[in-house]
Amino acid sequence: MTMSDHHDHPLPPPEEDKVDIGGVTVWGLVSFIAVIAVIMGLGGYFWNSVEELNAKRSENSPYKQMRAAKKAKANEQLKGIDASFKKVIANSAQPFPKPEPKVVAAPAAPAVKPAPFKVNAKLAAQGKKLFASKTCSACHSIDGSRLVGPTMKGIWARQEKMTDGTVLYVDEAYFTRSIKEPNAQVVEGYPAAMAVLPVSDEEIKALLHYVASIK
Repeated sequence: MTMSDHHDHPLPPPEEDKVDIGGVTVWGLVSFIAVIAVIMGLGGYFWNSVEELNAKRSENSPYKQMRAAKKAKANEQLKGIDASFKKVIANSAQPFPKPEPKVVAAPAAPAVKPAPFKVNAKLAAQGKKLFASKTCSACHSIDGSRLVGPTMKGIWARQEKMTDGTVLYVDEAYFTRSIKEPNAQVVEGYPAAMAVLPVSDEEIKALLHYVASIK
């Protein structure tokens, strides 16, 4: 073998200092692990930041404030209802007031038989005309028959019982009041149906002389 043959076959270059693990270098594996760690660390940081931001937003959320306001209002309403309920219970526990005794008005006419009435013929004649013109005969007879109201026959000094239980004799005071206030004292058994007559005091006096003359 000659010297020229040796130079025709140069030596291979020296190999790099590396460790091959199934086709993956150690430095490549370390770099991959480092990248994963960095990504996970950054992801955790951003995740915590997002959670903190969401928490702050939820605390300052207008919907949360509205819910809190509604809850406070509902609590106030419940307190008002509870106070009203307690008040009702307290009032119901108190005894009812006793009714005041009913005051019965004194009778307009005394329960004493009046003296015989002295009839004035002239006034009685006027009263007879008024008795017809004021339509008194529509409710009061002069022959003793029963109509809407008591008969005028024998009315003077007649004892009558009122619907309120009062017993009295018909005299001038009662007759006058029965025309001016027809429903103040109503004879028992008859309705309070008489209206106020448009008559003067002089006309009432003439009517009294007429009905007192009917025996």
